[in-house]
Amino acid sequence: MSSPRTKQLPLKDITVGISFFNKEKYIYDLREQICELIELGSSVILINDGSTTIRHTEIEKIFSEVEKESLKLEFQMNSGSAATRNRIIDRAQTQYLVFLDADDALAIDALKECSQLLRQFQPDLLKTEILNPESELISSSIIDVQSPTIGRITDFELFRNMGYSRYIYKTDFVRKNKLRFLPSFMELGDYFILDDVFWMIQIQECEGEIMITPQWFSFYKYFQEPFSVVSRARYRQQERLMPKATRLYLQNLRRTGRRKLSERETRNLLSNLANSIDDLTPRSQIFTIPDLVWALVVLLRYTHVYQRLEVLGFGAGQIRKHLAQLTNTTIFHGLKINKI
Repeated sequence: MSSPRTKQLPLKDITVGISFFNKEKYIYDLREQICELIELGSSVILINDGSTTIRHTEIEKIFSEVEKESLKLEFQMNSGSAATRNRIIDRAQTQYLVFLDADDALAIDALKECSQLLRQFQPDLLKTEILNPESELISSSIIDVQSPTIGRITDFELFRNMGYSRYIYKTDFVRKNKLRFLPSFMELGDYFILDDVFWMIQIQECEGEIMITPQWFSFYKYFQEPFSVVSRARYRQQERLMPKATRLYLQNLRRTGRRKLSERETRNLLSNLANSIDDLTPRSQIFTIPDLVWALVVLLRYTHVYQRLEVLGFGAGQIRKHLAQLTNTTIFHGLKINKI
C-alpha cells in the first residue's frame, strides 16, 4: 500500500534533466513546468549550455523563487547537447531519470501514471510514445502493445524507436552500462539530431528489462517545427551525415577500450546506414558513397571475422544499387547520363 507521503509526491523517484541553450522564448513556460514537477516531488537539473542570447544571471533571477533543494541550476561553457545530457547523468541522484529539451514539455498526469508502473515493476527502461503539443501521437510505434508489457531489452529493435526522450531510464542502469551520449557529434554541426539512433544502439546491447506501455502513458510533448521543404531538406542533410556519424561512433568505441562489435550491433549499424542512404536523392547517394566506404573500412576493424563478408557484401550492394540508380537520372553535374 502506498504511504500518504508517496501519494503526495508521486514523482519523488524521478529526476528531470533539462538542457537549455538559447531558449529564452520558452523560459517562463519552463519555469511553470519545473514548479509543477517539484511540487509533485521530482528533482530537476537545469543546465545552461553557454547560452549566448540570455545571460546566466538573468536565468538565475527568473528561477530565483523556485525551491533550491529540488532545482539544480548550473552553467557550463557551450559543449553541445550530448555533453549536457552526460552531465545530467552524472548529477542525477534519484532512481529514475527523464530527459527534457527546454522548448518541449511533459504531460504530468501521464508521467505520474508511469511513475506508478516504475514503483510496482522496477524496470530498467520504460518506453512510451511522443506527443505533439495537442497531445496527439506524432507517429505510430513500431512496438505497439495494448497493456503495459515487460520484456528483455535485447528482444526489441529499440534503435528503430528513436527518441531518447520517449524513455524513462533507471539511473543505475545507465551508469552500470557506461551509456553516454557522444559529444564528438558536434563535429557534424550544432543541429545533428540523429544521434538518438546511436544512443539506442548502445542500449540495445545491454542486459535488462524494459516495460513497453500503451499510448495513453505517453508523457513527452515534442514541439516540432511544421513540416516544410526547408525542414525536409535539413533532415536529408542529417541523413547524408550518417556515414560520418557512424565513423565517430566507432572511434568512440576505441576510446572506451572495446575491441569488437556484437553481431547485433554490427547489423543495426548497417541497417541504419542503409535506411538513411536510401532516403536520399540519387545524386546525394552518389556523393555519400566515399563517406560510406570510409565508414565501412573503419567498421571492418571492429567486426568479427565471420561478419566481415557481410559488411563487404553490404558495401558492394549499396554501391552497385546507387550507381545503377544514377544511370536513370537525367542530369548529373551538368552531364546527361545514358544507360549502356
